Amino acid sequence: MPMKKYIVTGATSGVGEALVKSFKGEDVQIVAIGRNEGKLEKLKAFMPSYQCITVNIDLCEVESIKEKITPYLDEVDGFVHCAGFNKLTSLRKASYDLYLKMMNVNYFSFAELVRLITLKKSKERRLRIIGISSCASVTGLKSNYIYASTKAAMDAFVRNVALDLAPQNVEINTLQPSYIDTPMLSDIKEVYGSDFGDVVLKRQGLGLISVDDMVEEIRFLLNKKSTKVSGTAIKINAGLTF
Repeated sequence: MPMKKYIVTGATSGVGEALVKSFKGEDVQIVAIGRNEGKLEKLKAFMPSYQCITVNIDLCEVESIKEKITPYLDEVDGFVHCAGFNKLTSLRKASYDLYLKMMNVNYFSFAELVRLITLKKSKERRLRIIGISSCASVTGLKSNYIYASTKAAMDAFVRNVALDLAPQNVEINTLQPSYIDTPMLSDIKEVYGSDFGDVVLKRQGLGLISVDDMVEEIRFLLNKKSTKVSGTAIKINAGLTF
């Protein structure tokens, strides 16, 4: 079988990094997108030389994405948007700049990459796209309204654009995890302090989701034999009801 080619954002930390590393030694080529050059170099050194292409893109600068990613858009089999940014803040302390930064990283960059990748693909080639959304898009959490809005935007985009992309042999979905054990969780821990256990852990009966759990779900969607799941948000709830 020919080598698969996947584009992964957020490739230098958390779920994205774990996903890229999970393909080590397999017949898969990864285009790993991140903004920390040092971490990209370490990731490239970890992977066999034929397997990993690193691209330094600051997803806050959506207008720069096209020029930087276009050389790598031929024959893409999958795109996984793992990049994410969150900062809990009260409405009084929020700013337009914070709204825009979070929307650029979490949603606008995803939408732009979907547009660029699908414009380049041939109709015959199957393409699978996965956006890492969040339970935040459908649940409430104090001071989390900006992040939640960006994830709700991603879910709505996928739900609708799936109809546009279906004739092009594209399946596009989001994963809606509850709380994942990544560095991003530290902001929630800081805000809730000693109440974190009651706010999160007691509600999520199966405990925090590991990055390995997320990798398994992503790889399943990339490789599943079924072709009839598209335009939906798939919950990974670890027992949290939402």
